Amino acid sequence: MRSNMVDGWLATMTSHERLLLHLLDNPLPERAWDVEPHLTQAGISEAIFVHRKHVPRALKLAMKRGFVADDTRHIIGSKQRRKVYLLTPEGKQQAGELVSRLKEMSIDKEGEQNVVSEIIGHDKMLHFLAHIDGQCKWHDDAVSIFSPPPGENIAAEEIFTSVLGQAWRDGHLSDDERGIISVLSRVLDFPQSELERISSAACLAREAANAESPEESSVTIASSSNSTEESAGELSESDAIYLEVLIEAFSDGQLIREEDAMLSRLRSSLGLVEGAHEKLLITARAQLGLDATETTHVMAYSDALRVALADYIITDDEEAILESLRSSLNISSQQHLSLLAAERAKLN
Repeated sequence: MRSNMVDGWLATMTSHERLLLHLLDNPLPERAWDVEPHLTQAGISEAIFVHRKHVPRALKLAMKRGFVADDTRHIIGSKQRRKVYLLTPEGKQQAGELVSRLKEMSIDKEGEQNVVSEIIGHDKMLHFLAHIDGQCKWHDDAVSIFSPPPGENIAAEEIFTSVLGQAWRDGHLSDDERGIISVLSRVLDFPQSELERISSAACLAREAANAESPEESSVTIASSSNSTEESAGELSESDAIYLEVLIEAFSDGQLIREEDAMLSRLRSSLGLVEGAHEKLLITARAQLGLDATETTHVMAYSDALRVALADYIITDDEEAILESLRSSLNISSQQHLSLLAAERAKLN
């Protein structure tokens, strides 16, 4: 099964080379806590034209070779922290050498031969190369487009029918449910118009069911694991889809009843094997930068510390608030010192 899902000249490059170019073009800001999603695994997948389930392996190999490192930041548009990736000094050097070679390449633009360095201007290299076809000919429109391999498409309509049916069981869609549906829609590349059609049908079906029987149906809650081991091996397409949705649901450090019920229905629709949720939850926690002891209370206190340290100084008033928070959230003195050191390190 191929991981490469791109046409044009970019198809001649390895996923490792495209990863280097993407991270070089999009460096992780040193002091910014809020960053764009293109440095997460999902963002990298789309940017370098590699199937989402193959990205962890590509990153692991690059990290093992010392070219890529990871960090934890808050992702703009997400509820909580996620793992993001950046080039190491060695990675920057290798990416720079790759860019130098690419700039010497000659391409056909409007019938004339041009060296890339003379026409690329301020364009990002990966974006520029997406306009070159397999015969080194430039096109105004991008020829390299993210295209899933044939035979790997999940029956998206059946999945959304099942999941939205679960979501509408209480008569409305909560923000958490909308978040899960939004991520699932993006992962499956499902048209918004079709999503609205299925959602409307699920809502009408719920209203019809209420008219016949006003009693609420019970919802089965799936159990989850808080283990912190990394799962090994490449993910199947169904696992990769579930993982992406699970990361969104768990990004605030907990799974609420509505989310757990939707995930249970999604597992059934995707045909996931028993134990898949626990295994993928481990991976989700790792990608979110969470460990088994990091509760929602700890994350809340870390966020408060980060705000207090924004000017590098904790004032008496801020310390009084933090002390009250430690008491309310049951944060020990040792935890406070450990979290304080971690947040100070992010400022350096």
